[in-house]
Amino acid sequence: MRITDVQTFVCSYAFPEADRWYAGGRGQREPLATHFNAIVIRVLTDEGLTGLGEVMPWSDIDARVRAVREVVAPRLRGRSPFDADLLTVFGTDLHVNLALAAANVACWDIVGKAADTPLYRLLDTEGLAEPRLRCYASGGVRWAWFDRPEQLIDEALQHQANGFTAMKLRVGTSWERAGVTVPRFLDLLTRLRAAVGPEFELMLDANMRFSPDEAGDVTQLAVGLRELDFRWFEDPIMRAEDDDAYRGITAEATQADSAAVYRRLREESGMAISGGETTFDPRVVRRLVDADALDIVNLDVTWVGLHQARRMARWLRARGRRCIPHSWTTAIGFAATAHFVAATPNRYTLEYQTIQNRLMDDLVTDPLLPANGYLTLPERPGLGIELDDAAVAGKFQRIEGDILKNL
Repeated sequence: MRITDVQTFVCSYAFPEADRWYAGGRGQREPLATHFNAIVIRVLTDEGLTGLGEVMPWSDIDARVRAVREVVAPRLRGRSPFDADLLTVFGTDLHVNLALAAANVACWDIVGKAADTPLYRLLDTEGLAEPRLRCYASGGVRWAWFDRPEQLIDEALQHQANGFTAMKLRVGTSWERAGVTVPRFLDLLTRLRAAVGPEFELMLDANMRFSPDEAGDVTQLAVGLRELDFRWFEDPIMRAEDDDAYRGITAEATQADSAAVYRRLREESGMAISGGETTFDPRVVRRLVDADALDIVNLDVTWVGLHQARRMARWLRARGRRCIPHSWTTAIGFAATAHFVAATPNRYTLEYQTIQNRLMDDLVTDPLLPANGYLTLPERPGLGIELDDAAVAGKFQRIEGDILKNL
């Protein structure tokens, strides 16, 4: 079997006004997500089997499409999809690496179809795979400090009513604009904990909203989270690494020693700290873990592909750290992440995006969707999904411009 071509599709979904969500403001800026994008690739073979992958869609879409067409597709044409891990070795270019991660997933999808086997079974090397996965509701982005913060509590109760046993939330809109302090936020979280009860798991993702200069406030917040029995505090402080693997991805990145900042936060607060979703470089993860800066690594399959994800998960398991992947794109990335988690021996939970994004269900046929807070992987071969070509050509045509207004 040989790869004959790699197709690319740029898709978008426009949120109805009621479903738009906030990306976390600073100062007087209040970024609002008005649509969502997807960069889909489909790898074709001379035997008619095809595989799907997804390039991480944030930032420069056109540069990533060029990377697929000018670098990745020529590298794959004429080669066997069974050589996926050899064909998708990373270099130093971010856009190319993200395209290679998508190609790695697509090739594994083909291998699963050729073997007539679900992908999670192929990835399972220890006979410990579990196709039924507990999902956590990943949301808490539609509430606003300047409107009605209690909407966050309403959302959590709705997720609980829908069968979820855990939820990850964000820190809300601009604190400066609304005069928010750590005590005020902790008061809201205290009311949230009382509403959902002690058994419902809660996690907070700061999306690196705080700077190292705010470490005192972040430590105060982390202590409060520990006292409220939050499971983890994700990406609390902006990071910048010693190499170019991360620098420049976050416009406000600082040159502070990330490992030292995160380690001190862990030590002074006693709170479990997680991070690592925005890197393709295992050296970054190793540096943070070896420095005792992270308890949990939230690697992202759309950043690293399945091969690299498996290697990193094994390394983390050997060092007593959890791998709880980040998943915040579309149905394709979610399916790949679900198969990866199912095949990971020390699995814990699977992130499920809850922002009413139709690219999570209508982009593919037979999407993988949780019921009552759990996802059961089907026995269909490969990823178990196929691209809905009619939807791609129709309601999901590309929308120009950044997905965030007021950025």
